Amino acid sequence: QLIAAILTGILVTALLVLAARQAQLRARELQRHATEVERQVREKTAELAVEKERAQVTLASIADAVITTDGGGHVDYLNPVAEQLTGWHQEEAVGLPLDSVFHTRGETSPSAGESAVPGKTREGVLVSRTGGEIAIDQSVAPISAEDGEVLGSVLVFHDVSQQRRMVQEMSYQATHDALTGLLNRRAFEDRLEDLLVRAKLHGHTHVMLYLDLDQFKIVNDACGHAAGDQLLRQLSALVSKETRASDSVARLGGDEFGILLQQCGVDDALPIAQKFLQLVNEFRFVWKERTFTIGASVGLVPVTADAENVAAILTAADAACYAAKDKGRNRVFVYQPHDTELTERRTQMQWVTRLKQAVAEDRLVLYVQPIVPLAPRDRSLLQQEVLVRLRDEDGGLIPPGAFLPAAERYGLMPAIDRWVVQATLRWLAEHQRHPGLASCYNINLSGQSLTDAEFLDWVLSEIRSSEVPPERVCFEITETAAVATLDAAMRVIGTLRDAGC
Repeated sequence: QLIAAILTGILVTALLVLAARQAQLRARELQRHATEVERQVREKTAELAVEKERAQVTLASIADAVITTDGGGHVDYLNPVAEQLTGWHQEEAVGLPLDSVFHTRGETSPSAGESAVPGKTREGVLVSRTGGEIAIDQSVAPISAEDGEVLGSVLVFHDVSQQRRMVQEMSYQATHDALTGLLNRRAFEDRLEDLLVRAKLHGHTHVMLYLDLDQFKIVNDACGHAAGDQLLRQLSALVSKETRASDSVARLGGDEFGILLQQCGVDDALPIAQKFLQLVNEFRFVWKERTFTIGASVGLVPVTADAENVAAILTAADAACYAAKDKGRNRVFVYQPHDTELTERRTQMQWVTRLKQAVAEDRLVLYVQPIVPLAPRDRSLLQQEVLVRLRDEDGGLIPPGAFLPAAERYGLMPAIDRWVVQATLRWLAEHQRHPGLASCYNINLSGQSLTDAEFLDWVLSEIRSSEVPPERVCFEITETAAVATLDAAMRVIGTLRDAGC
């Protein structure tokens, strides 16, 4: 028993020693592990510090403003650009609700948990701490953990004031006349289209006024274009001042203006049109101690559901305005759909495009008719009068009475005169030895060509280059044209006669 007890004691002692040894080894292992963990923690902490510093340096150096928040929507970081735009310093802003630091006019600031579509940008106006307003583009995205928990948000925005000013300026330039600041023709036609749509949808009646200045050319000729430009600016300001906020005023051409009167009948529009006439008549333009009086003519056209389209309204307004001029100027002419005078004028206006195209496509045709003396005369003195016809798009011939009145009214006669002169000289040059050639060919000149400063030199040049004897050509000028442009007519007659014509 004694031996057994001794052996038992020895065994217990050995086990205790072994347990103590194992505990010691485990403690050492735990110590080594703790040391390794501590080392890894230090390394990770250092890495995170470096990453944080790198992130802050990056955020501080980018051009965009950045604000980050925690999960509760409180600010925890602003980069320098954000400080500059909001007016808040980082130290003051941290811990404040985002709405207190980032406030946009007319909108609520994005919350910390607000989701955002990638790449989705919103426009806004940032109200800074000092009350200043800055146009911005902004986007917000949540900062989420791996399990989806929202930890905060990052808000990115930047100043777009200059870009928006440029866009607004370009938009303004695209829709406004550079000289007067009024709407330009394109913008006017867009608004007219809108009124026409409303008239067709709701049965509203609107009115378009087409105002053309009289005697404007006198100012340009007497004082130069700078004076004319100043006159247009002053008149534009005067007319704009007298229109309602709902109305539109535009400069449609050189000295032509359009006015749209919304939801206004003809009876109500007439006194308004008369008022504009009176404004223009009472206006006195002063330029370098010279005073000018300007008149105007107005065409009035209702814009109703019956109107075909914008082009038809503009054509009717132009025709009505010219009818006002024909009736003595300084008056308002109201468009009537079945007015025979306006129908004729619209027909003439449609000829303008056709005539320009015909001249460009060389579709004018020369005819001649003999000038026969009543008394017997030497055949060698036979003269021919040169006439012009127009070949239409289908090959048919159109007499001059159908298109020359339109050419005269809309200033196309110089182009037709030049074509006739050039074609006649070319034909004569090709047939000079033809036995049936007349002794002289008479070409009619319009009054518009007489006042064309370049026409006379051009004719002389064409005669020289064609090598047609000048005595083979006679130019006819009507008494009306000669009297209306007496000085120019005398100069043309004298010069061409001296040349041998």
